[in-house]
Amino acid sequence: QEATTPFFTPTSVHPDVQKSPELPPLSVPEVPSQEEVSHEESPIDNANGVEVIQTAPKGKSSNVGIIVFLIILIIFVFNIDTIISIYDSYKNPTNGTSSTTKNTNNVIDGYILIDENTSSIKVKDIKFYNFRKTVGKGVTFSYEVLAKYNNAKSLGIYVELYNSERELLYKELFNPDKKLEKDTVSTYVIHVNGDIYNGAFYALVKTYSDIEKKSTSSLTCTLSDKNYTYKHVYNFINNGLASYDIEKTSNKENDEKLASEYEGLKETNNATLENNTLKYTVDLNVDNGSLALLFEKNTTPKIIKDSLSLKEWKCE
Repeated sequence: QEATTPFFTPTSVHPDVQKSPELPPLSVPEVPSQEEVSHEESPIDNANGVEVIQTAPKGKSSNVGIIVFLIILIIFVFNIDTIISIYDSYKNPTNGTSSTTKNTNNVIDGYILIDENTSSIKVKDIKFYNFRKTVGKGVTFSYEVLAKYNNAKSLGIYVELYNSERELLYKELFNPDKKLEKDTVSTYVIHVNGDIYNGAFYALVKTYSDIEKKSTSSLTCTLSDKNYTYKHVYNFINNGLASYDIEKTSNKENDEKLASEYEGLKETNNATLENNTLKYTVDLNVDNGSLALLFEKNTTPKIIKDSLSLKEWKCE
């Protein structure tokens, strides 16, 4: 029997599987580096639609700010006294008659409160502070020299003491017995009597203007008792006693005691004796020999008035 040929051709049961089509690689836009970004470029890259964030170089602006701050701080520290002085002048303007140049700290209307150790006044590069009462010595204070001076007296700096009503009790020319060396701290003592010591409440350090140096005033005090009538005229220059004039009138004629007093004064004090009245002048700027002085040179009007009022004198 002849073999027969089948009428169909079988196909493979494993057909070829087609591969997926290859996609083109994804294009990722390239972001320029920080150095390549121009400050004038738009923050949007129009070609690629990518937002570009611009940043300033770090470090430079912050360093400049710190340097400027440090410079300002240094200037402030080295000029703190001047700044305080300007503020004090603005807050408490003066009338321009005083030549005082000072910087103050924690003062009361320009006055230092004695026994309060945070107050200070600076005059001509010398800082005065820590005013206090010291038993057996007087009023003591410290001073810091910020510039060298060979002759402190020539500076014309005065230290004044006031009572609680701010009436002048005492004044003294600042005159240490040594040269003033820069950047040194020393102590100064003002020796005063008991009345001034007890009454001292405020201190003031200043120099005087030409007008103040020449200013004059007087205080007239009178007293009468059964034997004599007295009239004393005290003459002051810049509130410091410079001289005084005495009139002493006896209630009886030919007063031998008054005549004897005249004989001891006529050669040195321009004394006169007329109509039972003895008159003479005591100049405290010269040596008065053995004459007993009523008050010392530069005694203030307040001290004289208070002293004589206790003895029933009337002063005006």
